[in-house]
Amino acid sequence: MLPVIKLGKCEGDGICIDVCSDDVFRIEILKPEQIERLTLKEKIKSYVHGHKKAVVINPKNCCGCGLCEVKCPHQAISMV
Repeated sequence: MLPVIKLGKCEGDGICIDVCSDDVFRIEILKPEQIERLTLKEKIKSYVHGHKKAVVINPKNCCGCGLCEVKCPHQAISMV
């Protein structure tokens, strides 16, 4: 199983990075085309948080433990 980030829910606080010892995540700034796909509520939330979002950069490193999903207070990560 691999983590998938729900961009509309992620607040870019980096908790997933803190709990993952496998270097799977990184915080990035959303690109304009990614922002355009968000709902109005998600756009406002994203703006407040500086458009920072977690992204999966090394999916092959993921051990599938699911700790990132459990620890994310925004329920922005799903293991699929």
